[in-house]
Amino acid sequence: MMEDGEISELCKMCGKPDKYKCPQCETKTCSLDCCKKHKQIYNCNGIRDPSKQPNKITELLVQRDYNYVNNVMQNTEMIQKKLVGITALPDAMRYKLLKHYARKMNVDVILAPKIMKKHRQNLSFYSIKDKQIHWCLEIQYLNTYYVTKPISQKTTILDAILQQDLFDSKLLDLYKINTSRDSLKCYFEEGKIQLNWQSYEVLDFTEQDEYKFKNQKKKLNQVNSHQKQTLFIDPNFTIEQMIKGYTVFEFPNIQMKFLFQNE
Repeated sequence: MMEDGEISELCKMCGKPDKYKCPQCETKTCSLDCCKKHKQIYNCNGIRDPSKQPNKITELLVQRDYNYVNNVMQNTEMIQKKLVGITALPDAMRYKLLKHYARKMNVDVILAPKIMKKHRQNLSFYSIKDKQIHWCLEIQYLNTYYVTKPISQKTTILDAILQQDLFDSKLLDLYKINTSRDSLKCYFEEGKIQLNWQSYEVLDFTEQDEYKFKNQKKKLNQVNSHQKQTLFIDPNFTIEQMIKGYTVFEFPNIQMKFLFQNE
């Protein structure tokens, strides 16, 4: 369909005044018959290519691009959830179960706004089958951030890290540190890696706590009012042991420091 403000031209098929413009090849046509004819002649599918740079930016094109990006993000998140097998539960129920069973192990989970990347990355879930929380972990090392797939709360931090593929040739060239599994295992055995994470201490939850923290905004203020704690982690601790008694913002964050980095 012709957009507002466009100057009418002639149909490329029959020469009559045009009414429509093909979203794909921008051929002007005047009727359904001419539209079908141009598709046959030019082998055109009539579907707009979202990657093509338009000649003129309009509000309609901006809205289309927004819808396209939004659909891509939703499809990407859906694929991620299928890979970890959590599509059976809607997000609202998944987060509700996650927060509920986290409280049972004396862990407070605070969720970020839905638009934030950290919230979209959080695929953590409570498994009804094995009655465990499977946490995503954010691993920080050498100015790099890596988010894992959900890992059982009974997994040790050492095993959780060694399960990941953290090797990057660019980091090897820049820092002269090999982050392959075998190298990391050796570093841990030689005591050359220090682990820590930042959190906020929380009290045991009671019904009064639940009432006080019912408002998410109050919970965020509660966290922001406390000074961050840097906690050193024993690599042989499980994820459950590491976070018990603390507040987690979406999912645990582990900082991996190489003690020989500045040598």
